Amino acid sequence: MKKLRILHINAEHNWGGGEVQTLYLCQGLQAKGHTNIIVCPKGSALSKRAKDSKIKVINIPLKSIFDVFSIFKIRNLIIKNDIDIVHMHTWLAHHIGAIASRLSDTKAVVTRRMDFPVKDNLINRLFYDVLVDKVVAISDAVKKAILNSGISPYKVLVINSSLNLKKFNRSAVVSSKNDKIIIGTTSILSERKGLRYLIDAAPQVIQKHPTVRFHIVGDGPEKHRLISYVKENGLSNYFVFKGLRKDVSKSMMEFDLFVSTSLHEAFGVSIIESMACKIPIIATSVGGIPEIVKNNKTGILVPPKNSKALSKAILYLLKNPRIAKKMGKEGRKVVEEKFDAKIMVLRYQALYYKIINIR
Repeated sequence: MKKLRILHINAEHNWGGGEVQTLYLCQGLQAKGHTNIIVCPKGSALSKRAKDSKIKVINIPLKSIFDVFSIFKIRNLIIKNDIDIVHMHTWLAHHIGAIASRLSDTKAVVTRRMDFPVKDNLINRLFYDVLVDKVVAISDAVKKAILNSGISPYKVLVINSSLNLKKFNRSAVVSSKNDKIIIGTTSILSERKGLRYLIDAAPQVIQKHPTVRFHIVGDGPEKHRLISYVKENGLSNYFVFKGLRKDVSKSMMEFDLFVSTSLHEAFGVSIIESMACKIPIIATSVGGIPEIVKNNKTGILVPPKNSKALSKAILYLLKNPRIAKKMGKEGRKVVEEKFDAKIMVLRYQALYYKIINIR
């Protein structure tokens, strides 16, 4: 079968779930013999990591939806490199790439990673229904949000986010490490991640388990506010802000429990990463999370913005290590069956071929 030439566009400067998925996809496609080129801003986290993975990177500013320079630069790039498919991975990339692909008469795919509705207006109808061939939602929750906005159902399909199983593997039990129980989370430190509710839940847990420690891996705009909030509540000895880590899997290996307190979540890559490590999960029942975490089987789901329910779930799993261990094992099975990056790569490859054959 023909080997494809795929141009990926990602306008994000920071390293987040979307960038992880972009890199996984390119690595997997490259291993299958397809040519991948990533267009992203100079100095972006994806730019460096893609180059380290021997993936061709072309740096273009991608400043705004009105960035005519970037649009024509990408259009010329598509023509020069005889690109078969343009794949846009972020909101800004979608707007720039959709126009560039149309100007070069090239098939286009966009992946949407947010679960809030697309505004039902002529501009969005143009960008979702006319200028792209397929819209990929990373979860059923995201697909539902897209369809509720009036986008044509035949345009939309679900391909879940994924992970590299080799990087995330360990035997998980709820037990102490150096007399400490580690409750952890990995997250962008933003308001929508709801981390204040974890801080509010901590005193109830500490009261019964004084050796517990809360590890927060990640960075973001709320970092200093969260640190201040921890101090105000007299919890500085119990919380460790570990910052942004290149190898998140190593930090996860320390966790006895993983907690996700998101107020909105399209999917939850950090959750499947933890499940791959056989770590029992406690997560809010928002967005695409219930598609991943099966309540009382692979973890415990709690309502968002509910510190009392959160502390109760944590205490339950700490009190019942056998149940927690069983949840961890079940979680690993689910990830192996549904969320391996190899599965995602095969599904995107099939989609690319289908789109080209339509022509």
